[in-house]
Amino acid sequence: MLREERPMEIDLDALEEWLRRNVFERFDHRFLNELLGRETVTSEDLAEMIAGELGELYPGRVLRVEVCETRDLCAAYVPGGD
Repeated sequence: MLREERPMEIDLDALEEWLRRNVFERFDHRFLNELLGRETVTSEDLAEMIAGELGELYPGRVLRVEVCETRDLCAAYVPGGD
């Protein structure tokens, strides 16, 4: 089956808009501990939180969320991958 014959799994424009509003605008260049009301917020915490919220939009379809502090320093969360 050709790619064009398969229905799109998700609307990438909608996903990009969700990421812009719910991740980039919300967290970029913000003091996360204060914003989230926690003593310490890690990249792992952020990845898990984003995966949970994204999972509400795309139930059962979030396989992995990766949060990078720098190009070489990233943390990943895999839902159900305890």
